[in-house]
Amino acid sequence: MAINIVDTNQKWGSNLTGLQALGNASIIPPKELIIAGTLYLKRFSKSSKFIKQIKDFHSKKFSSKLYKIKLEKIKILDEEKFGKEEFKELKL
Repeated sequence: MAINIVDTNQKWGSNLTGLQALGNASIIPPKELIIAGTLYLKRFSKSSKFIKQIKDFHSKKFSSKLYKIKLEKIKILDEEKFGKEEFKELKL
């Protein structure tokens, strides 16, 4: 998976800033679902209408799935600090 975060109001030719991240996404395995599901329900409490048990996250009752993302690399672009077309890269 990849994500790109930028300010879409940046003008072409100005000093650009942004962030890119690369990694792998996978469905959360059953042994990790208790922690992830609990955190999800804490954040999105209205989901408890559909989720009565943690195992419901991987059932047909809940059409979405919970994924975990393992980042491998993050690129930070800040041309004002690093120079034109320069970026910093973190490998995780």
